[in-house]
Formats: sequence, C-alpha cells, structure tokens
Amino acid sequence: MSSWKASGPEKSDAPVISWRSRLDGVVYRFKLSYRERYDCWDLQVATSTGEVVIDGIRVTEGVPLLDTWMDSRLPPGDLTCIDSQNLGAHPTRNDWKERHYLRYDDYQVIIVDNELSVVQAEGLPG
Repeated sequence: MSSWKASGPEKSDAPVISWRSRLDGVVYRFKLSYRERYDCWDLQVATSTGEVVIDGIRVTEGVPLLDTWMDSRLPPGDLTCIDSQNLGAHPTRNDWKERHYLRYDDYQVIIVDNELSVVQAEGLPG
C-alpha cells in the first residue's frame, strides 16, 4: 500500500512579484510566484478590483500563457515569457529580471522591484 503526504505552502522567502498594468485599455493585476519545489514561476491574473480570473499558470518560455483560457475578463492579446538570450530556457529563481521578460503582443513588460514599465518591443528577440 502506498502513501503520500500533502506538501505545505511554499517557503515564506519565495519571491513574489506583483504589479498592475493597463493592456488594451483595461487594468489588470498580475502576480508571479516562485515555486521552489519545481523551480518555476506561476502566474496569476486578476481584474482591477482583485477578482482572480486565473491562477497557477506555469510560466513557460516561448508559449503564449493565456491561449488555453476562455474568459472575457482576460487580456485579448498574447502574453509570452521571452528568454533574452534566445536559448529557450524557462525562467528560474535567480534569472527572471536579468534574463527573462514578459511580452504582450508588440510590447515588452519590464518588472523591476515591483514597478512596471511597458515599452515598445521593436527589435527585441522572440
């Protein structure tokens, strides 16, 4: 007979990055949470009032993160994680701000110390 033990919450020192962004005229709340056990980041998208629309999306490099979800409250464009070194690697704990970024359609989303900037993505890889 096999047994299993439910894992507890992530370590309290696991990084969390939260920000608000206006995409296509609508304000959204985003949260990236690092999952130590799996060495990955999960994405949460909420409305401007904090109503969670989707949670626990594994951030995978090069794959549109919102494509499989059908909800009118989600941004209509493509949100994709990009590896700035073009190696196709998924973001790990220590390289998010240095190596990876999110791109929404033709814009680069830059997160620095929980402050958000959105810049035109002309000439960016990916």
